[in-house]
Amino acid sequence: MVIFGILASIAVWGLRSYQRSQELAGTAHSVVSSLRTAAERAQSEGRTYCVSFDSSGTSWTVWRYSCQAGFTANPGGSAAQVLTNQRVQGSQITLSVKAGAAFPTAGANAGSCPATSLACVYFYPRGTASTGSLLVHRAGQASTFEVHVEGLTGRVDLVG
Repeated sequence: MVIFGILASIAVWGLRSYQRSQELAGTAHSVVSSLRTAAERAQSEGRTYCVSFDSSGTSWTVWRYSCQAGFTANPGGSAAQVLTNQRVQGSQITLSVKAGAAFPTAGANAGSCPATSLACVYFYPRGTASTGSLLVHRAGQASTFEVHVEGLTGRVDLVG
């Protein structure tokens, strides 16, 4: 009975560790999916799209035209939230901007990034994007995922 109890406790500990690593990977894949969707919509619709990450590093929103509410685009469209309330999976997972690879805070024709945002990523109709990298990490865990956006091609990659 004692041996069974020891084996069960090891299994529960291993399962919890696996769950945490899957939450981290799931969040990284959700961020990549949102970015890739914005890139595809920008090209297919011929409109600028923006993904803004909140300053707490726990959620993000996809916008049409600009991440700045009230922005009016040419010809005649205004900024609108397309995908809202996207959140990290699990507790203690946060997003941060990679040092030395920060996204610009303003798009050429798309307004700017709100003051309450950690970062904004712009995708343009011609297939380009603002360049930078985000880190997805959990407090107290060594593994980190890096989400990189290439400016010239608008390509979104996941490293980690």
